[in-house]
Amino acid sequence: MMANQVADKTKEIGIRKILGAHQLHISMALLHSTFKQALIAVTVGIPIAWMLSNEYLTRYSERIELQWWHFSIPVAVLFSIMLMTIVTLLRKAAKGNPVDALKYE
Repeated sequence: MMANQVADKTKEIGIRKILGAHQLHISMALLHSTFKQALIAVTVGIPIAWMLSNEYLTRYSERIELQWWHFSIPVAVLFSIMLMTIVTLLRKAAKGNPVDALKYE
């Protein structure tokens, strides 16, 4: 999803770079919507996952209690993988020559 967004906004990135935007500003402009979507997904998904997991575990005679880290560790791993992937894409897009981005449009 982020690769498509970077490809769609190549011209915008080139214009921002020509006008003097730093790599951090370009990254924050592109990351804002992605992190907002991920935060909404986690906010909706964790209660649903807790409810379904708890319901599934009640069927067994051996009971275990769900802990907070059963949900926070996978979310942290997900966000770290997502951040590493996005940083790689954004670094490639932000380091590119802005003239090349504007030449094809």
